[in-house]
Amino acid sequence: MSTTSRFCEQCGTALEADALFCQACGHKTEEPGGASPAPTSPALQPQPTWITVQDAPAGNPVPEAPTKSGSESKTTAILPGLGAEVRKGAVGLVRKLLLAGLSLLFVLAVANFQFLYRAMLTHIPFQNNRAKGGTAAPQTTYAAPPAAVKSNMPAQATPPAQPPGNNKEAAECVEQGDKLQKQKDYDGAIAQYDRAIELDPNNAVAYSNRGIAKGTKNDTDGAIADFTSAIKINPKLAMAYRCRGVARKLNGDLDGAIADFTSAIEINPKFALAYRGRGDTKLSKKDYIAAIADFTRAIELNPKYADAYNDRGVAKKHNGDLDGAIADFTSAIEINPKNARAYNNRGDARKAKGWASGALADYNTANEINKGHADAPRNPDTAKEPEGDMGGGAPNTASGSAGPSAGFQLSQDNTCISPDKTVSVEQYSKNTDDGYLWEMWTFDRNHGNGSLLNAGETLPYSAGFRFTNDSQWLVRMQKLGSGWQTLYLYHHRGDRFEPATAKPLGDLAWDYFLGLPEHGAFVPASMHNQVILVKGLEDNYRSINSQWPENRYLVISLSASGASDDGRIDAWRCVYDLQQKAFSVPDDFKESNRQTIRLPNK
Repeated sequence: MSTTSRFCEQCGTALEADALFCQACGHKTEEPGGASPAPTSPALQPQPTWITVQDAPAGNPVPEAPTKSGSESKTTAILPGLGAEVRKGAVGLVRKLLLAGLSLLFVLAVANFQFLYRAMLTHIPFQNNRAKGGTAAPQTTYAAPPAAVKSNMPAQATPPAQPPGNNKEAAECVEQGDKLQKQKDYDGAIAQYDRAIELDPNNAVAYSNRGIAKGTKNDTDGAIADFTSAIKINPKLAMAYRCRGVARKLNGDLDGAIADFTSAIEINPKFALAYRGRGDTKLSKKDYIAAIADFTRAIELNPKYADAYNDRGVAKKHNGDLDGAIADFTSAIEINPKNARAYNNRGDARKAKGWASGALADYNTANEINKGHADAPRNPDTAKEPEGDMGGGAPNTASGSAGPSAGFQLSQDNTCISPDKTVSVEQYSKNTDDGYLWEMWTFDRNHGNGSLLNAGETLPYSAGFRFTNDSQWLVRMQKLGSGWQTLYLYHHRGDRFEPATAKPLGDLAWDYFLGLPEHGAFVPASMHNQVILVKGLEDNYRSINSQWPENRYLVISLSASGASDDGRIDAWRCVYDLQQKAFSVPDDFKESNRQTIRLPNK
């Protein structure tokens, strides 16, 4: 074997002495013995040609290189034109690239797995074990990681661990308590809420609903404590703020109530109940404009909110807008025809406008509702204006009832209603060639059973009227001329008021005075004398320090000039006993009475 060094002309690889082909690149070499000189320097070494197995010349198979490692042998076959050191560096580079690629694939696989896992958790259905605020528990088939569970508890107050199933049982107790509360079994409801709180001390709705039950039982302090506990557990529970506001208002804490209603509104700007509650509280503070604004917002949020209409009507009435008040009360009645408060309030507004018959109709309906007759059939025109009453003509009366004479018109400013709201007094006038004439009529609550009070009298003046608080007695204060006035007394009998004395009460008072020795020779003039009902009948004369039985006495004052313009009496007072039908002078009046009499000169 020749020892002459031979090299491949194509790739420069050292050849075996008898090799016909280069094992590196497959190039056919010269015959053995024709040695190719080794390259003298790297710069003159032939440049490699990138050859793959597929690029080998046809009929010239590429012999396999000796295998040192799998990757190295493959690289050698792929890069036959490189030297050994170059091939070794290329192999290392390929290995690094492979490792980097595998690492990248691993990272992507892990990230994709986490994404898919979270997406799967997002779409897992959960059981609704929340009973109006209780903690929602996942279905037993799945378990979300702790980070996916949101709690209503503040961060500083971690709820204590509860045995499995307690939240569900607590929710059932809350539900049962709600049912009992709807049945007005408040003690039973409270017991159920107690059990719910025992099982789940962080059930905000259990505290809140227990507070409602306590408040209904007038335990406002207990209610406030429960609402406060609910708010501590769930500061976003708007209903708890609203209910605590109601309780605080009942306790007289108006500013605290307004703050709670405002908090509820901040949590839920569409909370109509909270707006109404704040409006009611502002109404109690006599801030009528602000109250009207809150009621208006509640109505905007709930156009069928009858109580908001009613309360806004009250605020408008206090603010002097009687027409607006009547419109609001009417809206409340249209929404809820069984709203006794709205009927009663509209009756008050109509009464304030001088429309007695309309007011009586409303009071009548309110009384029927309050007596438990809300389900009885009703005349749909009850809430409407009686024909003619607002147009200046005489109002319609019940079939077969008496009424004012032809041509007499109702005077809206000269009407009044008895304290028990069962009888109205209405005055009618007629303009004649000789001046005005007046008729005074009473009607029952249905504007029937009319009774003329001044029968046989031709009166050029209207009168004033006063009822006793029990609505059993009526006094007419009748002007007869300039500086001339007397009194008439009527007693309630059946469905009307009838004269209680054979002649005017004023005449009887003068008869009593003239029968006393202190009147001396004084004789009142037949005209320009006055019999006046002393102010104070409405409070049983407590303003003059009386300690008399209720609805028992009338205090009467007499004033007149002497018949011969000599002597005078000014505000001499006596008392008429309605039960005994007799006059008297209390001891407290005697001294002042002596000073009121100036006897005529002799």
